[in-house]
Amino acid sequence: MTLKVYLNIVVLVCLVACCAPKETTKEQQPPMTEREMQEALIKRNRAFLKQERESITAYIDSSENTFTQTGSGLYYSILSSGDESISINEGDLVEYEYSINTLGGKFLKSSKEFGNKKFKLLKDDELVGIHEGVGLMHPQDDYLFIMPAHLAYGITNENGAPLNATLVYKVKIVSVN
Repeated sequence: MTLKVYLNIVVLVCLVACCAPKETTKEQQPPMTEREMQEALIKRNRAFLKQERESITAYIDSSENTFTQTGSGLYYSILSSGDESISINEGDLVEYEYSINTLGGKFLKSSKEFGNKKFKLLKDDELVGIHEGVGLMHPQDDYLFIMPAHLAYGITNENGAPLNATLVYKVKIVSVN
């Protein structure tokens, strides 16, 4: 687990704990024990994950594309295949075109405005979902990814993404060195 993902999880737990709605009663309730707090966080996280899975399933059901799910929760659809004789390996410098939207359809950014992205697979600071997804691809492949929040920006709102946003990330490999 990368440091960025770990920090996102820690911040999410803290944010959920700090932002829990306060109940007001005539009598002050005793503070939650550590175990009760952990159970409440687990319950809240399970509810979020259930809702996220339902939203992803609804998106996939309404899509014309066929998606495959990886063990981490990344979904991918092969839009077009390139040169399958060449694999993309750890440390390779990969350049790709991209377009990012939220699962709800809000456009966030694309290479048309900001240029293509370049990174070294499994070496540079990039979204966990991008590292995993690009690792499945070959030069000139064009894929559509659905990235649950834990593989995307998590509890940060980078690039205008809402907190805990599930992303639809279109990627086309331009070159591999």
